Amino acid sequence: MGLIKITFDGSSVSAEQDASLNHHIVGLIPAGVIKGLGGQCSASVSNNYITFQSGYVQIYGRRMFIEAGSQVYVALDSSMYGAIVITVTLSNNTAVLGKIESSSPITLTQNDLLNGGNVYQFALCKYTKTTSSITLDSSYSPNLIVPSNQLANQAIASFQTKAEEMYGYSCVPTYNITASGKYRYVTCNKNYVKYCLIGIKFLDSVCYIPGMGLLQGSSFSATYSILNTNYTLFAEWLSDGRLCLTLADSTHKVYFIYLFNHGGTKS
Repeated sequence: MGLIKITFDGSSVSAEQDASLNHHIVGLIPAGVIKGLGGQCSASVSNNYITFQSGYVQIYGRRMFIEAGSQVYVALDSSMYGAIVITVTLSNNTAVLGKIESSSPITLTQNDLLNGGNVYQFALCKYTKTTSSITLDSSYSPNLIVPSNQLANQAIASFQTKAEEMYGYSCVPTYNITASGKYRYVTCNKNYVKYCLIGIKFLDSVCYIPGMGLLQGSSFSATYSILNTNYTLFAEWLSDGRLCLTLADSTHKVYFIYLFNHGGTKS
């Protein structure tokens, strides 16, 4: 028991230690073909053989290399579903490229190799066969493990999209605002608008009301200004899901309604 040196000259690192580090470096992805190296294990069919281009595969941190031109023979002896798989078995320390076939769609054995599991099967391709042909399943493609910089860029892009959705703003233009005398009606998603600050644009001013203060059946008043004269409006949710604004005068025009989001989602 004690300190184990890993990245030092002369160190002895177990396969389990190495696999654990590799697994975490790629974002805990169980298995996949490493993107951008070799031919990414692309498959083709000819003369009863499925042939692969070169590529690297990682399964729970354990890496394997498929040599260009590697082939698996498929006998045309019946109509079956099939898959060409890499089967990793830790109990005997093997990794084997081969086929599995079944009369029904293929089910793979996929244990967690870092938490007591022993066998993991990763399909490089899937196919169907008859007594006269082999057809690769075009709807299936093996999972790809992307480089860490691309993984980070994907995470950043996802965060930016989420942040823009949850902390951006939207606008309800005039043509979506129904007018009837002093009343203005807008259909809004209540569960979304309750996270918004609602800005109501008049001729030369904007007044704000809190969406959270407008629960169904309640009302809220706010002051707005037109040409330096102050007026009061009332806002309330109607039972049919619309927001009703009652203005001080029927001639007052609402130009836009802005929804400034601060943490909600539109769904």
